[in-house]
Amino acid sequence: MIHELTNTELYEMMNSYLPIRTNEKNKYGEVLTPPKLIEEIINHFPETVWSDPYLTWIDPTCGTGNFIIMVYMKLMSGLASWIPDPKQRSKHIIENMLYMVELNDRNANVVKKIFGPNANIIEGDFLTCNSFNKKGFDMIVGNPPFQDDVLSGIGGIKRRSSGKNKLYERIILRCLQLLNRNGWIAFITPDNLFSGGSKTYLKLIQNNITLISFHKTIQSFFPKIQQYMCYFVMNMEESSVTKIFGNHGEEFECSLTNRPLNPVRNWTNYTEELMNKYVSLKRNGSVYNRGKPTSQYNQLNGEYTLIYKPSEKIFANTVELAIGYGIKKIAVFLISPDLKFESDFDGKYGIGPNIIYIPLKNKEEGNILETFLKSNIYKTLALSTKTNRQFLKIKLIEHLHLDQIVQDIHYKPKK
Repeated sequence: MIHELTNTELYEMMNSYLPIRTNEKNKYGEVLTPPKLIEEIINHFPETVWSDPYLTWIDPTCGTGNFIIMVYMKLMSGLASWIPDPKQRSKHIIENMLYMVELNDRNANVVKKIFGPNANIIEGDFLTCNSFNKKGFDMIVGNPPFQDDVLSGIGGIKRRSSGKNKLYERIILRCLQLLNRNGWIAFITPDNLFSGGSKTYLKLIQNNITLISFHKTIQSFFPKIQQYMCYFVMNMEESSVTKIFGNHGEEFECSLTNRPLNPVRNWTNYTEELMNKYVSLKRNGSVYNRGKPTSQYNQLNGEYTLIYKPSEKIFANTVELAIGYGIKKIAVFLISPDLKFESDFDGKYGIGPNIIYIPLKNKEEGNILETFLKSNIYKTLALSTKTNRQFLKIKLIEHLHLDQIVQDIHYKPKK
């Protein structure tokens, strides 16, 4: 039982469960969180939560209980003056304050052994369970699985690949429904959650995201996971300024509302300044070609030539496939690590799949835009939008402030 163990013994126990178990990771998306990182995260909560005996806490995907164990230890310290007797204090915390849900029965059994028979734990799916028949919770913490949603059927469990079925996003949305007024949430998530546009992100920014940490040390806690991560802390108040901890430790503040681009792991205060100057809320007329299946294009010849990759063209036999044909433009390659682009001042090419083009008024504007796309300013903005799933953010190109770019470069004083 947990009240019989010292803090040192609890740390040793939590760390002993950390090695990744391949079967559990593949089936449940399970990656357990080191206690040191959990401590860093929950220390961002107001100090008053640790001395409040009436708050309810839940981890919706608790694994072997690491988040709740760390919460338990801090509550045991914070509530010492309220219930001096350690056993009675432990009993109150376990039975009245802490709640856990876990899909993996093996993990659920571990948690039951740690917290005892009176622990509030549901062995099941947080998305479909009754959540202890409670209307809401004051504090929600955890590290939900990053995998896509799954379907059970013939042949067993299958993963969906659609971005609309991210399991962690569905879990966060349900948590927002269960969070009490003035309650707090702290979660570890993939960093691209904050790249903007998803239903989950739009819901989150309606509340007060106190901070987001993209610091590179988060990744060091999960050395075998090839996924950029962050954590965020928020409460149920109106949206306000958010503190950002950048990848390399830089701290700055910004508003997450009413903006075309949002901070991700490589964002800095300098990036924020550049975005405010060179990225507009208004779209600039750029056109993105998601593309058709490659079988509909020709590799060798065709009536229309399409820009496809740097120094590579493909062909199409219909003008419908030749997106942008006849338009003066600069085509930007979205998956080019070198930020390549190709100018087409005569409009003699269309664009192939995964290309976006910026229409031009004239060649002079094209020359100015070329200069900008070769600049360190553009490179800084482009690299700052990079997430684990996408190199160049489409919205960066769509919202480039072309009038500001032309003004800066056209009227730049000669040395």
